[in-house]
Amino acid sequence: MPEHGITGFPFTDHLRNDLEFGPVFNKKFLKEVLKLQKRIEELMFTFTESDGNKYTYNLTSVCSKPLYPDKQSCNIQNVWAYWQDDEALLDKERFDPVGGDGNKPRNWTYLDHFLACAKNPTLTAPSDKLNIGCMSKWGGPVNPYYALGGFIPTGESFPANPEYHKATAVVMTILLDNFDKNSKKVENVVGLEKAMLWEKRFVEFMHEWEAEEKPEYMDIAYNSERSIEDELDKETYGDIVTIAISYIIMFVYITFSLGQTSKCTVSRFMIESKITLGLGGVMIVLLSVAASIGTFGFAGVPATLIIFEIIPFLVLAVGVDNIFILVQTYQREPRKAHETHAEHVGRIVGEVAPSMLLSSVSESTCFFLGALSDMPAVRAFALYAGMALIVDFLMQITCFVALISLDMMRQENNRFDIVCCVKGSKKDQEPSQGMLFKLFEHLYAPFLLKKWVRAAVIVLFFGWACSSIAVVPKIEIGLDQEISMPDNSFVLKYFGFLKEFLSVGPPVYFVVNNTAGQLDLTKEEDQNKLCLSLPGCMEDSLAGQVFSWQKKPEETYIATAPMPWIDNYIGWATAEVSDSVKCCRMYSHSHEFCPSTVKDIVSNATRSKEEDKAAATNQPATEKVLPDSAFKDYDEFYFDIESTSAKSRRKREDDYYYYDYGDYGSDVGGFSDSENQICIPCKSANKGGRPSPEEFSETIDWFLHANPDDTCPIAGHAAYGESVKVVPGSNGSGEQKNTVGSSHMMAFHTILRTSKDYYMALARARELTDSVMLAVNNGTDPDKHVNIFPYSVFYVFYEQYLTMWEDTLKSLGISLAAIFLVTFVLMGFDLVSSIIILIIILLIVLNLGALMYWWSITLNAVSLVNLVMAVGISVEFCSHITRAFSVNVGENRLERARNVLTSMGSSVLSGITLTKFGGIVVLAFAKSQIFSIFYFRMYLGIVLIGAAHGLILLPVLLSYIGPKTNMAKILDQENIRDTSSSPSSVHT
Repeated sequence: MPEHGITGFPFTDHLRNDLEFGPVFNKKFLKEVLKLQKRIEELMFTFTESDGNKYTYNLTSVCSKPLYPDKQSCNIQNVWAYWQDDEALLDKERFDPVGGDGNKPRNWTYLDHFLACAKNPTLTAPSDKLNIGCMSKWGGPVNPYYALGGFIPTGESFPANPEYHKATAVVMTILLDNFDKNSKKVENVVGLEKAMLWEKRFVEFMHEWEAEEKPEYMDIAYNSERSIEDELDKETYGDIVTIAISYIIMFVYITFSLGQTSKCTVSRFMIESKITLGLGGVMIVLLSVAASIGTFGFAGVPATLIIFEIIPFLVLAVGVDNIFILVQTYQREPRKAHETHAEHVGRIVGEVAPSMLLSSVSESTCFFLGALSDMPAVRAFALYAGMALIVDFLMQITCFVALISLDMMRQENNRFDIVCCVKGSKKDQEPSQGMLFKLFEHLYAPFLLKKWVRAAVIVLFFGWACSSIAVVPKIEIGLDQEISMPDNSFVLKYFGFLKEFLSVGPPVYFVVNNTAGQLDLTKEEDQNKLCLSLPGCMEDSLAGQVFSWQKKPEETYIATAPMPWIDNYIGWATAEVSDSVKCCRMYSHSHEFCPSTVKDIVSNATRSKEEDKAAATNQPATEKVLPDSAFKDYDEFYFDIESTSAKSRRKREDDYYYYDYGDYGSDVGGFSDSENQICIPCKSANKGGRPSPEEFSETIDWFLHANPDDTCPIAGHAAYGESVKVVPGSNGSGEQKNTVGSSHMMAFHTILRTSKDYYMALARARELTDSVMLAVNNGTDPDKHVNIFPYSVFYVFYEQYLTMWEDTLKSLGISLAAIFLVTFVLMGFDLVSSIIILIIILLIVLNLGALMYWWSITLNAVSLVNLVMAVGISVEFCSHITRAFSVNVGENRLERARNVLTSMGSSVLSGITLTKFGGIVVLAFAKSQIFSIFYFRMYLGIVLIGAAHGLILLPVLLSYIGPKTNMAKILDQENIRDTSSSPSSVHT
């Protein structure tokens, strides 16, 4: 912001390159960032310990401390690490009369220091012109590509030569200790609770700071590990009102639409209304859902958010449809003269119950078989839905039939609904078939079944199906994380900043599963299968292939070179020990590891001839520095790995415009005469080559526990302490022999912005490890094959998308096959009817898929559950009408189709379509994008597409190719006409 002086500014480096620094390098901005970091470190939270007392803690009690106990500082990844979080070091300057280029005087500043650290984050203080060094306060290096953002041009992948000085954003990452949330150990439970409490306090503080203290020239986005889960919970509770209104609208419609009023009087309305009966039907639906949840909850099947959001909708759709068909059939068929009330109810149930059984068993079987899915969300939904539908059907043919009988007795006795103690006047009721029934009988059915209309319907639906087939394969897979957040969530802003400013994506670990000892990494032959730049490394080794892949990040999704611990270890173990280089050393008597912090290096007896000569002539000894190989691991990160010699490395640094700040300084320490404090080089040091198997076994654990410092920045504790698992053992002679079990190498993915980026990064990483295993295991016995696989924290969430189409087709195929078999059996092995039902359901799902494409609904676990549910609900749109057609008696298919459409079609429209429509529209106003996209859009599509196929295409299809008339039904009808008496004059 120019008005605050926070803008980009020019800078000329020591090589006279004119650079344009980004606004984040303004001192005013940087100091405000440090001030915020200090405030965060001071945050306090209260925790109740096991003794019942409350204690106050801060960040240091929960943060990660990689070099603890030697260094007590928290692992905070921030650009301020280059100045050790010290504002005074940022202001430090040094005048150099010689300068850096052309012997011109120069004033070295914090910008020169940044350029040096950006090139080599492990730069030591003696090598730095300001004598600051780049290692963080907590002891490890901080790479600029994850501490800065906005330096990559829009639309480009990670560049070969990133210009970090153009950064427009600072990224601060605070790492906390991780705990297994499923662990029962007290330390894990307590540790996780403390971490969660600190994160909660952090988010609260950031809300307050952003609202009250944030400078105008700064914008900020923040997140914590618990924030997404918290926001999802808040989203769920935030939309409870919307969901409740949706269901209330459906309940009210059901309650009032079941009744039919023959006269517009309060008395007749109260007598003929079905409010009590409707409430009873709704209660049966809710009880069936509760029974399902209770059953599987007792069985230990985990419930998900999808279950509580979708299953009530599903059971309401199925259950209400059956209720409307049952009640309206009773209303339209009056009691016969010879029938008692119970016989009348029994006859109606006998007509309708088989259709209810057909739909309910078909749907339940469909869902129970859907539990064969490998996706946990689909499996849990299928189990809960199948049980809920079975319970719902059983309660409908028992409890609800009893309620109908009681309600009809009340109505025949002219008693008011709800207040049944009040009795109205005794007047005969006029037969009332309902407005929808009359609409279907006199207008809709005659029009739809006209010859030219039927032909047009077939053509239109065929064209619709063809267009759907064309676009369904183009449905995008995934669920962008922004969609899962409420519109007003602070996490949404964080996701937006990640996409806009982040330079690399999540870290990826290439894990070598060597638990069975397939690789003996004490041997050079097996080391060559993993290493990168050592002499003899395989060209297609693990590190070698990762390095090759990172050269094409836009295709491989790998942004950085790997960090091969084996290269770094060998550089550490073989580095020549000197006054200023103190890597692999041991105590002379005990032969235990001697840390680099021990000042006394070697005894007089072990000093080199060069040192003795220098001492004799009173001249300073020639400075010894780490060999070039010791820097290879870092060079691989920042330079061209193909250049390995000291000369070529200097050339690469000259080609790169950042300045070479030199090697180690000549801070020579004195020697001690105390034999107890004498440290001598390891056996592997000073000899070149690689450590012998015995030396490897002795020193690998030392390397992993050695803390990096100015005298040995390549020590492995900070970078590799958790990367390599050392397995103690013994050799044949009984001597201890340490070997390496499992290990991993880390690199970084490119910035991942969409779901497709995430699952494609996973797929490509697996391709990489498959290629590595092919090379590493080539020529070895099968029992010696080593398994190598990639891991990143997001893989567990996106792995499902690699097989999403396969899972979708499998789940839908199982569901469709189950429905076909059940309908075929329950409809008396009527193949034609079963095939027609199958075709209609298939078309509904197909056209729903096309809706997903056109309405930007991606394919994921939520939409797959909705598709499986759509198969179940589709049964309601076609099974009742198809079965009614198969038992309907008429002169021809056209007449039978008209009869069925009039009687059953109106019930389907009022029972499922209109019931759902009002409730679905309310979901459009939900705060959550998940509800508005995956529930409102898909539910609306299910209802409208299902109604179109069930009430338009199905009757037309039946009029053309419907099953023949059931002869047994014809004979039954003739017997009824011969033996039955005239109908009663009383209509209900």
